Amino acid sequence: MGFLVPIVEGDGEIEAVPVLLRRLLEVRQRWDLQIARPKNAHGCGNLTKVGGLEKFAELAFRERECAGVLILMDADEEQDCPMQMAQRFVQRIQNYGARFPVAIVFARREYEAWFLASLETIAGQDIGGRPGLPANLVFDGDVENVRSVKGWLSRNLPGNRIYKETEDQAPMTERIDFLRAADRSRSFRRFCKALDDLIDAIDSSQIRVTP
Repeated sequence: MGFLVPIVEGDGEIEAVPVLLRRLLEVRQRWDLQIARPKNAHGCGNLTKVGGLEKFAELAFRERECAGVLILMDADEEQDCPMQMAQRFVQRIQNYGARFPVAIVFARREYEAWFLASLETIAGQDIGGRPGLPANLVFDGDVENVRSVKGWLSRNLPGNRIYKETEDQAPMTERIDFLRAADRSRSFRRFCKALDDLIDAIDSSQIRVTP
């Protein structure tokens, strides 16, 4: 039994990313892998600064029965290129010295864009016991070109309710349809591929760092 150790950007992902990973592992019938409680970077800036990424990687490597590490951040600025950002992280971890396989993914632009990519399975459902997005809500456009998906979700929630990561992110994650999300979001496809690469590295006992 080994543990995948996520490193995430904020408080909402602390609960949501384990939900997503457990669902994806269940589809893959990987009952031998467990999800450790994520390391919260409290913002991508705490990883991009000198020594920040290396500090969090070390914390993950020291986790009990660590089998691999998965880093998930947002690439939310207009000029951000998820692949280039991931490649820079790869180089830094390789220079530091990885002791376990590491996979790195940047969601374009926000994790919540993956909700827009599966809006049909999220809208019309209660979210964490509270009213959710209205039924038959439609998003027309490229989910990865929306600036502030959190704001879009807040504008479409009923009444005075606003989207809150710590309350809504994990329940919405439970309702993502993987095929829809993969079809509409390149970064979600990359996340799924990164997980597969990480599992393959674990199975083959190879220490690889992949963007």
